[in-house]
Amino acid sequence: MGRYQSYHYDLRGSTTLLTDENGRVTDRYTYGLYGEREHHEGTTRQPFCYNGRDGVMTDPNGLYYMRARYYHTGIKRFLNRDVLRGSILEGQTFNRFGYVNGDPPGCAAWKHFRRADL
Repeated sequence: MGRYQSYHYDLRGSTTLLTDENGRVTDRYTYGLYGEREHHEGTTRQPFCYNGRDGVMTDPNGLYYMRARYYHTGIKRFLNRDVLRGSILEGQTFNRFGYVNGDPPGCAAWKHFRRADL
């Protein structure tokens, strides 16, 4: 008979804990800002780690398949470009390989600046 495990997520949707059918923690995960796995305590092999709640899967090469493109945590970029084009009002969007506009926690100062009305 198979083992039952429950996934527990953080606000980003990344798996932080796995628990067994009795509620005991079997695995713990921590991640860096760009999704790099900092620590895994436990022995369970499963594909839903960083943003796993949203269906992001880790492939055998350690790349994240984000349902349309592959993401590499080491270079903090997607391996193929976005089909959407950037916006002149948001310069960071012109990097079609970038991840979350270079600001994973959403705290960048440039978001507080607006276009000047002349």
